Amino acid sequence: MSRTETVEPVAPAVSVGAASWVRPWSVELDVTPIPHRIAAVADGEWQVFAPAGHPFAPGLGAALARAGVGAGVLVCLPPACAEGDLELALRGAKAVPADLSSRRFVLVQHDRSAAGAGQDAASGVAADPGHRGPSGHR
Repeated sequence: MSRTETVEPVAPAVSVGAASWVRPWSVELDVTPIPHRIAAVADGEWQVFAPAGHPFAPGLGAALARAGVGAGVLVCLPPACAEGDLELALRGAKAVPADLSSRRFVLVQHDRSAAGAGQDAASGVAADPGHRGPSGHR
């Protein structure tokens, strides 16, 4: 005789004090090997979004422009990034075209303050101000 157990589905966690469609999330370090470059890419122009006087944004932008990785957008956030500084990340993310095969996006930060911005840029969320979250909410 075989025995069958019924497992009830577990409802996703709900964030107290937030809309019913909001779900908690976290940022985790996921170390992966660097993929091999398939073919050399020509040098390209890099748009740099950084606060005035950022210590390495100009040098990093110039290095990326001559690194043979193509064109892209570089966002360098300041240490102890405040909420107001995230506008810089959003402007940089909006400068990324929907087709990432022609440009790259690099976000440099000193802590986890803007971790979601890079993911949003890669998925096109930040570039679309009318994006709706789960259940159609903004």
